[in-house]
Amino acid sequence: MAKSSSAQKELIRSLQDASNVAIATCIDDTHLSLEFQQGSFQEKEAWFIKMQQTSQSASSSEFVVLPETALNILLDSLKSQHEEKLVLMLQKDILNLMPLDLEDALAVGLEELEKLRAKDETLRNIDTELIAKRIKTNYPNLFFDVSKIL
Repeated sequence: MAKSSSAQKELIRSLQDASNVAIATCIDDTHLSLEFQQGSFQEKEAWFIKMQQTSQSASSSEFVVLPETALNILLDSLKSQHEEKLVLMLQKDILNLMPLDLEDALAVGLEELEKLRAKDETLRNIDTELIAKRIKTNYPNLFFDVSKIL
């Protein structure tokens, strides 16, 4: 684990410092030549590549090359943050419907999210307000009945 952690720290450092900068020169349609201006070839770090301007292209392009593991870590992190955001939005939408016990209503909501995940692992386009309303309709005993109070 320590080895993985140090590799992640090196990757983060290389991204923050832009420590590996190369100029790419187009040799032909399928070949490029990289010359590092700063740093060197490090397969566990990010590379910042600047395309050398040619007479055909007026603007220069810049790229960042990441190791596959770094890209996977980044994508997993984004997915995790999206799921955390969904749970917080669901919690807010359930709270707006005045639950008797937030934890019980949220547990039902989390089950609903898991059912949706089985259909689409990305959990895109989830309407948490609709899920909260469905919970209140299907489990009215989990919510205050305002009509009885008035």
